[in-house]
Amino acid sequence: MGKKVIFFLAKEQNLAKILFYLSIASILGFVVVSTTHISLVQVGWGYGTSPLSAPPVLPNSSSVSNSGAIVINSDAEETGSRDVTLTLNAKGAARMALSNEIDFNSSNFEPFTTTKSWTLSEGNGQKSVFVRFQSAAGGMSESSDTIVLTGQNSNAPQPSSNQEQGNKQQSQPRAGLQCVAGQDEVFKASNSSAVYITTDGCVTKHAFRSPAVFFSYFDSYSRIVVLAPAEVNAIPNNAVAFAPWGPRRTYVNGDILKTPLDSKVYIVVNGKKNWISSESVFSALYGSWSVVEDVDQRVLDSFGVGQEITSTEIHPDGTLVKSADDPKVYLIENGRLRWIVNEDVFDRLQYRRDRIFVITNADAYDLGPDIVS
Repeated sequence: MGKKVIFFLAKEQNLAKILFYLSIASILGFVVVSTTHISLVQVGWGYGTSPLSAPPVLPNSSSVSNSGAIVINSDAEETGSRDVTLTLNAKGAARMALSNEIDFNSSNFEPFTTTKSWTLSEGNGQKSVFVRFQSAAGGMSESSDTIVLTGQNSNAPQPSSNQEQGNKQQSQPRAGLQCVAGQDEVFKASNSSAVYITTDGCVTKHAFRSPAVFFSYFDSYSRIVVLAPAEVNAIPNNAVAFAPWGPRRTYVNGDILKTPLDSKVYIVVNGKKNWISSESVFSALYGSWSVVEDVDQRVLDSFGVGQEITSTEIHPDGTLVKSADDPKVYLIENGRLRWIVNEDVFDRLQYRRDRIFVITNADAYDLGPDIVS
């Protein structure tokens, strides 16, 4: 079957409407050509174009899968040279940006390659290299790796006074950690840009993989406590290397969530978490596991308990669905399909546009009244 093409003349000034129409087109697998807003793109199943409260790794051909995404010097623990070789593995990546700093300041995207020569920041100590991958259609994913640099003439320099305010705040000396179980504390070593969180009273630490995850726990970089490298190294790494999404993020209908060390997966609908009871049920209803996002246990605890999802044929109430050959999007309510008549109604329902699931058995559902307001 050939690719469908829409010639989209972007005269519409209402951005919400543009995004709504394009999200429906993208779900159908259209190629969209716009003379104003959007370049020629190939979009895949289930990928919406609207901004999200927090960007997921997108579940389709435009996504980036990044297991073992970056490795420094073949996973060596230390190096005596600032010049290292990065091995990069990101299926679906078209471009990448690399940085020695977590905020990617002064970094630019470049074509994706599987190996890259790189120079670590100056001074002895643990070094981090951060990578941000981007697919041709805009899907994003981030990762990082660390290595200990030795044999240098000095330790890593402190940030200079002319760096951006966020980095200046991080570099100020502060009192030590409280190390109280259940209290979120954030810290970094004085010679490294890697930022960590401890939630268990300093028993273990997680690294932050991106600023977005940091701000899902904290409201300011000024919260970061700067410690001596030995103090940071004395706190063991958690079995979960990177911190999951935290409780400050806004979660919406259609989020599919789990905690890192628990296999139970839930879909959020109307303030309740609905347990997807088995792998076979998940695969039948939702497809790719890349739609699942790891979150802090407190996030799941904040939701009420919904229904247990056991059917591989019928989606539960609160799910958004559509047929493969029809742009109409429906909300399942009381087992019936209710058509969402326009984008304003869609926005009011507070669903994610990349959580519209394609069904092949629309005739198994009764039709309910349209949702018009």
